[in-house]
Amino acid sequence: MFLVKTSSIEGYETLVRAAGHDPAALLSQAGLSIRQLRAPNTYCAYIAVAEALDRAASACDEPLFGLKLTSIQSPVVFGDLALTASQQPTLERAMATANRFLGVLAGGISVNIEYVGERMLFKFRSTICEQNGCLQKVQLSIGLLGMFVSKLLGLEQPSFPLCLRQSRPLHTQLPAPLLSRIQFDAPFDGITIP
Repeated sequence: MFLVKTSSIEGYETLVRAAGHDPAALLSQAGLSIRQLRAPNTYCAYIAVAEALDRAASACDEPLFGLKLTSIQSPVVFGDLALTASQQPTLERAMATANRFLGVLAGGISVNIEYVGERMLFKFRSTICEQNGCLQKVQLSIGLLGMFVSKLLGLEQPSFPLCLRQSRPLHTQLPAPLLSRIQFDAPFDGITIP
């Protein structure tokens, strides 16, 4: 069983409540509790967090709930990982360092870097999501990856694309600046740096 730090869904309670729903009930249905969210260094089952995100997306009628959640999160969700990675001389070395320690945040995930001409492709992989879908958890992970790379590059308002293999939903309340960065039906889940 893979575990994930509850800090990865920082803001869940706020976002669900703002949509007029009871976060405690949704978390309970996924086998989690508000108390776990309020202890950010707690670990819980990856699949339970994925289910809590899926339940919130459905209840809030927000098919991009995972990405919307990252829009209200802070870099605190990365803990010491951001500091460790930021000490590296290049983005590639920083991501290699981060990849070695990703298991501290969540088990069974990785980010592979590929070069296509001048572009860097950061391809996200999750063993659990490959087996179970977990669209919201993938969105959350890509949003967090984008935030992490933005912080490493010192970008206040990043413009690089967030790539999702899923199709564009018919409706969303995602903030327009974030929505404009998403490439739907992409060949991989991740980000592209020009």
